Formats: sequence, C-alpha cells, structure tokens
Amino acid sequence: MPQQAQMQPQAHGHCGPADYNGVNKALGLLNKLTPQRFDSVLKQLFSLLTTEGVTLQQVLPLVFRKAATEPLSCHLYAQLSKHLHDLVPPQQQPEVFNLLCDITNQLFYQDLTELPEPQAEQLKKRLLGTAHFVGELYLVGLFSKAQMTSKLDHLIRKSKDGGAQTDADFAVETACTLLTVIGARLAQQDPLNLNMALAALNANKVKHPLRIQCLVDKVNELQARGWVKRL
Repeated sequence: MPQQAQMQPQAHGHCGPADYNGVNKALGLLNKLTPQRFDSVLKQLFSLLTTEGVTLQQVLPLVFRKAATEPLSCHLYAQLSKHLHDLVPPQQQPEVFNLLCDITNQLFYQDLTELPEPQAEQLKKRLLGTAHFVGELYLVGLFSKAQMTSKLDHLIRKSKDGGAQTDADFAVETACTLLTVIGARLAQQDPLNLNMALAALNANKVKHPLRIQCLVDKVNELQARGWVKRL
C-alpha cells in the first residue's frame, strides 16, 4: 500500500459530527468482517485511517469490543489488529502496542467486587472474551510470552488470595479460557511457566465448584492431547 496509517493525538472532550461519522463507518466495516471479506474490510479501514481522519485510538477499542463479544471471530480481529499495527510507520508502532496494552489492562484487571450482580455478570462475559482475544493477539505476535505468563500469574494469585469465592472461581475460569488459546504456543516458548500455572490450578481446583473443576480438567485433557483441540 502506498500510504501508511498514522497514530494521531487523541482529542479530549466531545467528538464532532465528523468524528462520529468516521467511527460509525469503522464499526460498520467491523460488522462485515468475515474470512471472505477480510482483505476488503482491511482496505476500507485503511482508507478511513489515511483519508478521513479516523484514528487508531478510535478504531482499536472498537476491535476489542467486537472481539470480546464474538469469540468465534477472535482470530480474525487479532489478525486485523496485527495488520493495522504493521500499517503505521515503524517509529509509531510502539505507540500502537502501548495502546493495545492500555486497552487490555483496563479490561483485564477490572475489579468486579463492587459491581451489582447483573452488571458483574455482563462484565464477566466481556472479560472472558477479552482473555480469548488477548491469547489470539499473542498468537499473531503482538503480545509476548512474558505478558502471557504475567497475566496467568495474576489470575492464579487472584484465585488463591483469600478474597470472595466467586472472584477466585472467575479467575480460574479466565485462566482456563486463556490457556485454551495459548497452551500450544506457550508449551513451545515457555514450558516451565506453563507447567507451573497448570500445577497451581490443579493443586487448588478442589476448592472450587464442580463447574470450575471441570474447566481445569478440560485444560488437562487438552494438554494430554498435545493441545490439539477436538473438532
């Protein structure tokens, strides 16, 4: 492609009509994302970024939101994020990476304890989707093995820190979701930390409800099959 997308300073305050129009166009394109339309959607998003003043600061949060609610398409959104990252000039790619990290951390490390139950349940679904997407971002090379082991460590500590049982249960569920996505790659890149995470989950699984124990068992079975998922 002859041009490159640019990271632009993020404006504070209200958005003008042109901003809303551009964001709505970007969301409309993301709604059309399928394997068959991937190249077309990418090309049109690139056009928005280079000719219509839409910024990656506006687009990437939309990508996260879509990925968190569409687990079957997470890999497509991860590939899209990788392409968008690679389209900016090399000197600005660290800014894209930092933006991805900021969005991830805002979602991944949210405290659920103070939320009313209906709101907490909705957020849990989004956080599980985020964990899946984070794993896919690791698989396409945007996140590192160190970031994955750090998130696993955080979840395992949370599952054992003596807080509310429901929070501990959800931490294990989130860890299992992440491991299901990244287990095969992490087994190659960092088997020691992977095995430590699995050992910690198994050592404490009896403290959790049967549903959570079954999730840990499914991860164990996946590992026993060489991380090959059943069709």
